[in-house]
Amino acid sequence: LRVILASRGGADPRSTLTALGDIDRDGCADLALGLVETTGPSAGRGSVDILSGKTGALLLRLYDFGQADGFGGGLQVVPDQDNDGVDDLWVSAAGGGYLALVSLKQGKVLRRMYLPKQVQGRLDGFAALDDLDQDGIPELLCGADPTTVGAALLGRAVVLSGKDGSQLRVHYGSGQADGFGEVVTALGDVDADGLRDYAVSAPYGPVRDYLAMGIVHVYSGRDGTPLDYRTVSGEAGGWGGKAVCDVGDWDGDGHDDWAMAAPGDAGGLGRVGVIAGGPRGAFRCDRFALSRTTGGRATLALELPSHAGRLYWILGSVSGTTPGIAFPGFTLPLNLDPFLLWSTTAPNPWLSASLGLLDGGGKTSIRFDLPAVGPGSSVSLAWAALILDLQRPVPFIDASPAVTIWLGPGR
Repeated sequence: LRVILASRGGADPRSTLTALGDIDRDGCADLALGLVETTGPSAGRGSVDILSGKTGALLLRLYDFGQADGFGGGLQVVPDQDNDGVDDLWVSAAGGGYLALVSLKQGKVLRRMYLPKQVQGRLDGFAALDDLDQDGIPELLCGADPTTVGAALLGRAVVLSGKDGSQLRVHYGSGQADGFGEVVTALGDVDADGLRDYAVSAPYGPVRDYLAMGIVHVYSGRDGTPLDYRTVSGEAGGWGGKAVCDVGDWDGDGHDDWAMAAPGDAGGLGRVGVIAGGPRGAFRCDRFALSRTTGGRATLALELPSHAGRLYWILGSVSGTTPGIAFPGFTLPLNLDPFLLWSTTAPNPWLSASLGLLDGGGKTSIRFDLPAVGPGSSVSLAWAALILDLQRPVPFIDASPAVTIWLGPGR
């Protein structure tokens, strides 16, 4: 439709380009492009060009300090913060350790926010979220340097106050050196609760055949609870989540959908998966703990409205829920262990209906009868449902969240 000359004499474009609103009121959305000066006394200095989406003409050129601080390395549009009727722009300057909020109408820096050292190296990949703490200012999402949790060095992603940069939430990766936090993305309203949600990628984990599959974790913007976790195909070497984006409500079900790229999938050709938004459903238990000494009974309630009438299969694991088992397009939140292999028995002697059909509302109830297995160490037993469609070449199509029951010595 249109070709816009992105570079100019003495400056090269970065890989940062974002769509803006209609800044010049000509009926066409405009563009922001990060650049870096390559010649003269300002070599290394960053800038941002605001370009007309209609003609490509330069509307505004944004600078901050004169030093080579990386200004323009990351760009995120936010709703009007200075009440001048035009959206504004967060611009990262990773070399200076700060974000600058710039007025797109006046071209001036409204304020600078210097951020903790743990996120300074990841500033170019930041994302702007909704106003999560109701102070009138949208929040920010950044990857952070890995930190030691127990004996593992885990990646992090932090939600920061858009007002003062204070930490509001932190999410940790589940595998050492899995790259969790390398890619962070604001999504649409995946769970349709009125606030946009967000994604954090771990493109170098989990590992299969010594090669990374990559996985994307989706979190609720409202309270940070996990909503989803996906690979594209489960192919070793896929690096899923190297890029993630919001695609709006593709299927018209009222939930925003999203897409993830796996550049190493399909034998190195690359693959993009579009993931349906909406709740993964719920899996609940009426008991938090049971005694392994005396045994006991609990009731599991499975609710997956999007899979009404489909076949489900309840499986279990005693070695945790992450990284889980990757299938094409989804991850079963159970780790492979001897108990999981045993739980594939159908009918499972511990469950009243380990294999069956969900009803017209996508619901079923399963009774869990734990026998008296005797004293021993406490263990967390996780159950999850695998959803099947036997009409498809690959019958495994989705999984429920996991529900965990603590099995203690008791009396």
